[in-house]
Amino acid sequence: MEKESISAFRFNFPGNGESEGLFQYGNYCREVDDLHSVVKYFNGESRKVTTILGHREGGNVVLLYASMHHDVQTVINLSGCYNLKEGIAEHLGKDFEAAIKKYGYIDVKNVAGNSDYRVTEKSLMDLLATNMDEAYVQIDKNCRVLTVHGSADIISSEDALEFNKISNHKSHIIQGATHCYMLMSHQDELTTAVLSFIKEDQLQN
Repeated sequence: MEKESISAFRFNFPGNGESEGLFQYGNYCREVDDLHSVVKYFNGESRKVTTILGHREGGNVVLLYASMHHDVQTVINLSGCYNLKEGIAEHLGKDFEAAIKKYGYIDVKNVAGNSDYRVTEKSLMDLLATNMDEAYVQIDKNCRVLTVHGSADIISSEDALEFNKISNHKSHIIQGATHCYMLMSHQDELTTAVLSFIKEDQLQN
């Protein structure tokens, strides 16, 4: 980004990566609010935010943000999941609804059998109540949206094509790329696709 004279600010949501705080499963609304605070801060410092980019769940957050706040002109979704309800049973167990009603929470364990994070009934209900189909139609028609997805992603690349329902959307499938774009060639293609999309926006404006 710096080589292309593009300023960028990167951060993790609470409980993710190096950020402090408690991780909350499926709490997209809180993360949209956090992102809005960041955008408002930079706009208030006369550093206009034109583009927001998110990977994985972050991809869904930036799309939800664009549906609720019409103050950015470019949104980039990397490996986001079109259907948020897909895969819940794999993460929480097939009887997750009965379990969370009974105990009020579910502890998700890692491969070592240790508790990785806790899913509360409230956070799960918030996730289940999030209707992405309704959100996508609220994205401003002048807001340009790019989805980049790997063909070998654990989330089906068909999800990326579902995002074409967004009015001003473009999809880019990287052949052979996994969810985290581990190969250098895939990272290079990802970088080129993202920078080209941002530059197109700069030329148009």
